[in-house]
This record gives sequence, structure tokens and C-alpha cells, in this order.
Amino acid sequence: MSILVTRPSPAGEELVSRLRTLGQVAWHFPLIEFSPGRQLPQLADQLAALGESDLLFALSQHAVAFAQSQLHQQDRKWPRLP
Repeated sequence: MSILVTRPSPAGEELVSRLRTLGQVAWHFPLIEFSPGRQLPQLADQLAALGESDLLFALSQHAVAFAQSQLHQQDRKWPRLP
């Protein structure tokens, strides 16, 4: 059996490496690539505009990582409850 891993890098490469260590034949062929969105520089201002009753749902680990990096570059932080 051969295994085709379609996860994006670096997770896909790490999985292929583990599979090969276990003696499996595995290839990495990512079908998707994650990149920061064009509106990411506006994130800090959008977060600052949130009110006490607003909710923020972060559903993607990649989106959270890009957001965290952007906030760090702008020396800003995630909003907190008062």
C-alpha cells in the first residue's frame, strides 16, 4: 500500500516522515496552501472596535497563527474582557 498525504506543509511533510519511519511508502502532495489575507493589516483596528457584547470565533489554527503574527508585528494584543 502507498499513502498520498495531501495536507499542507509543514504538517504534511511531518506526517510523511513519520509514516516512512514506520516503514510505509508515503508521498507528500499538498492540495492547499495557507497564506495571510489581504485584510489582515486591518485586524488590530477591527478587534479594537469590538464591543463588550460582541463575540469573536476563531475556527482555524492557521487563521489564528496569521492573526497572532500580525498583532505581534503591530505590538498589539488580543482583546480581553474588562
